[in-house]
Amino acid sequence: MIAIKNISEKRRIPQKYILVLCVFFCFSAPLFAQASKPISGFLGISPEINGFTWEGFSIGGGLILGIDLNDSFSTGLKAGFFDSLDTVSALETTIFFRYYFPFLRKPKNTDGPFVQLEIGSAVLFERSYSEKLETFPAFSSGLSVGWRFNLGERWYIEPVARGGYPHIWGGSLSAGIRFKSEGGNKTAAVKEEIKEGDVIDDMKIISDEEGNLRLQMFSIMFRNNQADFMGLSEEIIKNNYETIRHVAEFLNKYPNYRIIIEGHANPTTAEGRARENERNSLIHMSKLRAEKVMEILKVYGVSPNRMSVVGLGFSKTLAPYNDRENNWKNRRVEIILIKE
Repeated sequence: MIAIKNISEKRRIPQKYILVLCVFFCFSAPLFAQASKPISGFLGISPEINGFTWEGFSIGGGLILGIDLNDSFSTGLKAGFFDSLDTVSALETTIFFRYYFPFLRKPKNTDGPFVQLEIGSAVLFERSYSEKLETFPAFSSGLSVGWRFNLGERWYIEPVARGGYPHIWGGSLSAGIRFKSEGGNKTAAVKEEIKEGDVIDDMKIISDEEGNLRLQMFSIMFRNNQADFMGLSEEIIKNNYETIRHVAEFLNKYPNYRIIIEGHANPTTAEGRARENERNSLIHMSKLRAEKVMEILKVYGVSPNRMSVVGLGFSKTLAPYNDRENNWKNRRVEIILIKE
């Protein structure tokens, strides 16, 4: 209790500046977001528990409103309260700046780990034994680390650990909904068309014999006779997810195209009865490969309403089944783009 009073008394002189800063922080994030044309946003509720050097534990919570400026940076506002259940309560408003670590992203938790800087203002309410309520405006600042887990296309949860003032340390489990911007990029994307010869990383848009635009994803490597990446090296797995993320970014620029995801497989025997016997099993497995890629594309923001899958087995092989250096190309996924 004494520590709070001492700190507060030292800060009495700049109280009017604290109130000005509070107003500034409340309005700066939306203005910054509007100027930056954010690509998406998120809204959540965040119950939390905190520890203090003076008052022990406190509980509280509040609302989070954020916008995604790009794939790695977000900014927004947090507003809430906490209470020590004894003598201290507080209201807090902060603006936060968040950075996601793109090289640590995984398919089921798209945004992955992040670090977040918070700065703003807080008002501490101290209830004394004489029942006199004392108010102490103060700066609020902190550094958080957390991890966003996306639960499908819309919902997310975020476990977060935080340190700073007035929270000396604490943790929360935020939950909320993500939403996409319907602004400028969409109009521009609809006007553009995908053309034969466009290149994404090492993948090229080609026209097939039926006149459809096709994207061959040679960068994706599956396990032999399996529809997943388990057991492959960490580097290959990382490259698989990074490739699909780039493909998702490309597809999201062209929302007026329907997407058919084709799965392909490599036969294990020479032509004849043995190969015919494995036809159905390889068709099924190739379809599972297409579904695996579709699930990851969903997490990276591609609408499931645009996508469908088909398994073609070994009907369109690109290399002899026994060519060990090249038959991995038969274990592939291709995307057909059909303009609506």
